[in-house]
This record gives sequence, C-alpha cells and structure tokens, in this order.
Amino acid sequence: MQFKEGQSQGLMTKASNSPNSSAKRQDLAPLQSAAIPARFHALLSALPESEHRKFYDFALSPAMEGIVFAELRDFGGFAEHIKPWSQNGLDHFKSEHGAQTNKIAASQVLKGIARATITKLATTYLLTGRSARKSELMFVPTGSAPWIEMYFDPRLDLESLQFAPDVGPSELFELAIILEEIGTALQKGLGRRLVPPAVFYSSIAMALAHPFMELYRSGADPNETALLLQRFMAGFGKRVGGGLVWRQRQNNSRVEVAPRRKSCCLKYTLNGGSSQCFSCSRRAETLYFERHMPEHHEDF
Repeated sequence: MQFKEGQSQGLMTKASNSPNSSAKRQDLAPLQSAAIPARFHALLSALPESEHRKFYDFALSPAMEGIVFAELRDFGGFAEHIKPWSQNGLDHFKSEHGAQTNKIAASQVLKGIARATITKLATTYLLTGRSARKSELMFVPTGSAPWIEMYFDPRLDLESLQFAPDVGPSELFELAIILEEIGTALQKGLGRRLVPPAVFYSSIAMALAHPFMELYRSGADPNETALLLQRFMAGFGKRVGGGLVWRQRQNNSRVEVAPRRKSCCLKYTLNGGSSQCFSCSRRAETLYFERHMPEHHEDF
C-alpha cells in the first residue's frame, strides 16, 4: 500500500505538530508516563530517516487510484462478507502452499487479513496519536494476499482530524473498541472451528505488535521497544494481551524482555515444512535476544 503524493507527508506533518514531537529521544525516553505514541515517535525519530517511510506505508490511507468506489464496503459490509471474502485465501493456501487442512489455511489467511486491518489501525494510532473510528473505514476484497484491504473513507476530510502523538489514553481505548469489533468479525469468518482460540489471539496480538517489531528490525533499542510493546498490549485485555508471552534474561546489570507468540500459526507445515516465523512458539531459541533480523516483515 502506498500513499498518494502528499498524503503520507500530510499525515507525518500533522503527527509532528504536537508540542513534544520535536523533542529528542533523550528528552522523551525517561518519561515513563508519556503517551505511548509519543514514546513510539521518540524511538522512530532516533532511526535514520530512510527507515521512516515504511512506517507511514503501513498506516491507513484513503482509497488509492484504481479502487472503484462502488466496490468499497463499510464496516457492516466487511463483517457480513468476511467469510466469502476469505475463501480465495483458503483456496490459495491449499492449492499453492500445500495446506493440508482448512485449519492450517485459515490460520494463514487470518494473519494476512489481520496485518491488512489491525496492523494498519495500530500503526496509524502510534504515528498520529489518534485511533480511526469504525465509521471512517472502508473495505474491499482482493484476489490475492492479504485478501482484504482497508482504507480511510475517501470522502473523509483528513485535514479535519486532530493528530497529536502526545495525547492521553483515551485514544488507546478507542483503538481497543475497534479492535474488539474487528476481532468479532474475524471470529465469525475464520475463528471457532477454523482457527483455534489460542492461535487466533496470538495472530491478533502479533498484528498489533507488528509496528514495534519493525522498529526492532530497523535498529531501535530492543529492550526499550519490547518494554513499550508490553505497555501497549496491556490496553487490550487478557485474551489479546495473552496472545504474546514474554521471555526474560539477565544481560549484565539489565533485565531484558522479548516477545514471543503464545501459539504456533502452523506456517511451518507449508511448502514441505521449510519455514518458521521469527517469533514462533516452537523455536527453542528466542531470536529477538540475538538481534537476528528476519528477511521479510511477514516473517514475524
């Protein structure tokens, strides 16, 4: 997904208009009570500018050129059609990647749709300090991964929205509300008998964690990133927050933590069993501690 020229810059400019956003990382890092987006912004600002663009590419944008407006559906349409819209993905993973059961295929489809929806919502909140509202979202099915795309309603006036990374916890609460509604829709289409609850919530949690994993992959301090992720995940309740488990180690005088999936998504069964996720619960080692960089962002 790409922003049209000026759209990502506009979002970036609005996000940087808050009083705290011009502060250097060392000014914000000690402020444990600072809003989560402000601390995320501080970690991002410490990275080379060449790393910044991809985070805005992960965020929400208005529907792009080439999207037929009549094909867009509001949230109600998304919730109603999630099951048939997912079928292309189920067929793809069974025919192209050797998924032997609907359970395995559905787990992979869920990961793709969660990245296209939940990761976008989380990234937009972290970059701007504002959670999108359900009424602002539009959805369209695609013939290939991630099977569904989500955009800001093209009729929405982004200039009227207030973006500020230093806002308080109310926007995190708004994000939790819309996450609950998207999760309910995904359960209707892919949960229950297709994706077991433990796998379902691990995939939802990893979709939320994705922007933080990209910070890590881009060179941000691993422990600062993991601690901020812990604080972020605490806003989503026991089921979603429990989708991650936390490993701990003593590194000289510092206690370090690292996120792992709680339950395996079964990706390792595809294509002859040659692949495991970076954060796979089946791994004996915790790659996050080793500063190992996954080649592709999908490998988290």
